[in-house]
Amino acid sequence: MLLSVDVKVTLADARHVLLDEIEERKKAIGDEGMVVLVGHALHHDLNAMHMDYWPVIDTSFIYSYEGLPRATPALAPLATMVLKRSIRQEIDSHHSQVEDALASLQLAQHQLEHGEVRTLPPPDTIV
Repeated sequence: MLLSVDVKVTLADARHVLLDEIEERKKAIGDEGMVVLVGHALHHDLNAMHMDYWPVIDTSFIYSYEGLPRATPALAPLATMVLKRSIRQEIDSHHSQVEDALASLQLAQHQLEHGEVRTLPPPDTIV
């Protein structure tokens, strides 16, 4: 499920909505199913909401830069290098949480299909 919310919400509201949605999804798939949260740098969102949830696929931990073990590739360069498509093409473009969520899902699917953790060439500039 991709949920786009273009309104300001508090972290408590976001946590409540997410927990409610997880419970609804669990009811829909039954006792044998599980709800997996997928996102990029999702650990930051979960920490901010004071949530501990499992299972999670955080695409920021799937890919790394060659020779930069502590660097986490950003979502836009990952989409370009791994998925061969651009997100947030223009500097002034509106940030789309739906586009980010879809890219994260596609990166997770790519990793599941190809198996190995990907090491990417380092970026030309390091911030």
